[in-house]
Amino acid sequence: MAVDTTTSKTGYHLATELVHIDSDAVKDNYNAASVPIYQTATFKQNSADGSGGEYDYSRSGNPTRTAVEVHMAKIMKAERA
Repeated sequence: MAVDTTTSKTGYHLATELVHIDSDAVKDNYNAASVPIYQTATFKQNSADGSGGEYDYSRSGNPTRTAVEVHMAKIMKAERA
């Protein structure tokens, strides 16, 4: 399958899409210019019943993985990756 190097639906060439990360993919508390790499196994929970937030344990998901999935879906013009 050939890769389309023409402009995408956003108007950018593929090379630009590859290097431009959407900052909205992960809400960073410190407004980092690029997506930080979260190297943690667990995340702070607001309650003991496990309903504390979007992320609880790295195997089930983390902000870095979410950013990569969103970026891959954008590049592949898919809903999700």
